Parts: sequence; structure tokens; C-alpha cells
Amino acid sequence: MSWHQALVGTLISLCLIGLGGWFLFPFKIPFSISKSLRILYGFHLLVMGLMLAYAQLFLENQAQTLADLSDAAASRGEVAPYSKEDLVFAAGWGIFWFCFSLVFVTFIMIAFWDSLRRAKNNILKKENGKSKRVSL
Repeated sequence: MSWHQALVGTLISLCLIGLGGWFLFPFKIPFSISKSLRILYGFHLLVMGLMLAYAQLFLENQAQTLADLSDAAASRGEVAPYSKEDLVFAAGWGIFWFCFSLVFVTFIMIAFWDSLRRAKNNILKKENGKSKRVSL
């Protein structure tokens, strides 16, 4: 792993963990959000940040070694000689990123639902406000 990857991965992980902690602790935030949504957002951000940090610290080097082995074998026109441990690691690597994707998609779906709910409430408030003004 190059130092660019390490730096960017560290910054992304720290930002996600920091945002997750900010949502979970009872700080005053500049926008209104329910406590349950704060917990959901904070939990998802914290889990994603910890998963990225774990992947960077413990999984990235072995995954890069396997990728280099595959690239070297492909350049010679051969099939990479993977051991059973390598295949088990590759399966675990895939499962890890599948789980990360599920957490990320769940986070996006909750945020999308929340934005639609807020938009609907704002439209209803505006319609109620206009109808009151018209009746004057």
C-alpha cells in the first residue's frame, strides 16, 4: 500500500468515525433531527469508519499481495498459484466488502427516506400556510 492510499484511507476513516461520534453524543447540531435518526446515522457512520480502518490495517496488505501475484501470473500468461489460505482470505475479503456495502446502502436508504419525509412535511406545511392565507 502506498503512502497516498494510507493517508486517504486514514482521513476517510477518521472523518467517518468523527461524524459518527458527533451524531451519537448529545451535542447540539445545527439542524433538527430526531434522536432515533441521530442514533441510526451515527451508528452507520461509526461502523463504516471502523470497517474501513480495519480493512486498511489488517486486510489491505494481504489483499495487495494476492493482487500482485495475480498480475504477475497474468503478465506471464499463467494462472496464479493460490494456496487454500489465499482462497479462504479472498472469500473473507469479498464477504467483508459485501457487508460494508450493505451498511453503506442502508445508510443511503435511511438518508433518502429521511429527506423524502422532510420534503413531504415541508410541502404540507407550505400548503397549510397558503390555504390559511387565502382564506383571509
